[in-house]
Amino acid sequence: MKLRDYPRPLSRWFWLPVFSALVAMAVTYLIFRYQASWPSYQATATVLIGGDIPARDSDWWSFEMSKNLLPTYAELARRPPVTQAVVDALGLSVSADELRESISVSVVGETQLIEISVTDNDRQQAADIANELARQLLVEQAPISAPPDFTRITEPARVRLDRSAFPYGNVLVAGMTGLVAGIGIAFLIEHLDDTIRRPEDVVKGLGLQILGTVKYFSGVRRLAPLSRLGGNREKEEEVPVKVDLSGILRQVRDACLWPVGQLLKLLPWGQRQEKEQELSDSSLSSLAEACRLVGISFCQLEGGPPRKLLITSPGPSEGKSSVAVGLASAWAETGQKIVLVDAHLRRPKLHEWFGLSNDVGLSILLEQKSGGSQRKAKKKMTASTERANLAVLVSGSSDSQSSSCLTSPQLQDVLDDLARQADVVIVDGPPVLSTPDAAILASKVDGILLVLGAGKTGLKAAAEAAKILIRAGGTILGVALFSSN
Repeated sequence: MKLRDYPRPLSRWFWLPVFSALVAMAVTYLIFRYQASWPSYQATATVLIGGDIPARDSDWWSFEMSKNLLPTYAELARRPPVTQAVVDALGLSVSADELRESISVSVVGETQLIEISVTDNDRQQAADIANELARQLLVEQAPISAPPDFTRITEPARVRLDRSAFPYGNVLVAGMTGLVAGIGIAFLIEHLDDTIRRPEDVVKGLGLQILGTVKYFSGVRRLAPLSRLGGNREKEEEVPVKVDLSGILRQVRDACLWPVGQLLKLLPWGQRQEKEQELSDSSLSSLAEACRLVGISFCQLEGGPPRKLLITSPGPSEGKSSVAVGLASAWAETGQKIVLVDAHLRRPKLHEWFGLSNDVGLSILLEQKSGGSQRKAKKKMTASTERANLAVLVSGSSDSQSSSCLTSPQLQDVLDDLARQADVVIVDGPPVLSTPDAAILASKVDGILLVLGAGKTGLKAAAEAAKILIRAGGTILGVALFSSN
């Protein structure tokens, strides 16, 4: 990892250190709160020493006597005779030594006053102990041989919240620890996560050529938050794929967000957007504009763009159909005749996007014998769109047995005939790792465009998909990195 790459995990997981710090601080506070160490109250009673000496005595003598006795009385308030008397008088459940730890006595400046402070978790008990300590000093003045009324309680106990007992330091340390731990976890996740996010990830990890990055921010079918939160769970016959830790992280994320997405889709705006399946002309134009760079990259390849192009992706919901539609529209705008074929027989989409009927299509052609009747049916089933030079061959009926049609020997004839009628045939194929259909199609076309979802497709999944396509006899011409809002 280069130096410039270090801020990226923090920018992507900035909430994790903050969340960890807040959780650590909250847990620390709760520990102190429920261990009865806070809130803590401090009650303070004030006692005057030497306040009523006979008038015949000199002021200097009385002041010096009280000044010399102040430390004595301060220490006496924390001694066992006084603390034990307080425990007995109030019936406390603590010993005299334990009570001593909660008592502090201080002299108020250059005065004859001492303050007796008691800290306790019970507000009333703190006040009672402070007042009883002051009263016991009146009883314990005899051993000092002081005159009567030498000590007097000038101010009963005042109670306040002891803010010094709040674990500010502990909470702050816990927050800093949580922050550091969150940063460490963010870097650990980034290290374990092999999700492809940038073009250099593709070049470095797969060794394949990047033909372009497609950034589409208009939304083809539904709002992107619903698309992510809803968890597009396509029910297909899945081919077993090796499970890695980064894949588990993504599955956990999707599993956590899926219930939220289902709730959001119950909202009126969520239902309304879900029904907007058909592509508007503006959406199609923006999608074509997003894919224009990919089309230009194909034209710069040696030999130009392939006559028969398969567009597929490792898994579902990674943008392959969007790229197929956008690339077909972009090339059609240049005057080339394009036929867009929906070969995803298990989960067809193109007929919904273009508002076409899906009663008859590719699956019907594959069941017919080659010949003149098939060519006539092909022309009839290839529907024109509102876009000039762009025609669509829908998938046709998608029952449970329709995917087996791709093994038909008629598939190559159908694609070849379409290629003779058009400049380019674009095949929107199924995901590679979900079904074996993409591997079947790989050997029937001239080239393959592998679409990877930025921030969604894992590097291992992409490498496995590329390996399957090459093993099936396909030629991967390049990769398109798709990202949407």
